[in-house]
Amino acid sequence: MNNIPKMKIGIVAVSRDCFPESLSVNRRKALVDAYAAKYDAADIYECPVCIVESEIHMVQALEDIKAAGCNALCVYLGNFGPEISETLLAKHFDGPKMFVAAFFTYHLGSSNFKLCQQMQTQLSGMHH
Repeated sequence: MNNIPKMKIGIVAVSRDCFPESLSVNRRKALVDAYAAKYDAADIYECPVCIVESEIHMVQALEDIKAAGCNALCVYLGNFGPEISETLLAKHFDGPKMFVAAFFTYHLGSSNFKLCQQMQTQLSGMHH
């Protein structure tokens, strides 16, 4: 008997306005690609909204991941994060959530693989 619920994690990148938004977006994409290469791609959803110090972005991201059927949230700190908006996103998301940060390294492939392993471990722990 398999009594583990199916998880679909929505990954939302956040950034500060003093950094290019594309930095967080590209890091989020690399993480999602690495996760999909190792695990079931249906388990992760890449939210196209990047929260850049804006509660408007937060509401857009929340609505997007809900519409995509996500029942778990990963707030991805691509290059630091806007503390108020990301906290509000977690507060208003009804389900398990986690915050993860990008590794600042030139070896994004191996770093993203390690982060994917950590995410998979955390997702397993969310089922209880």
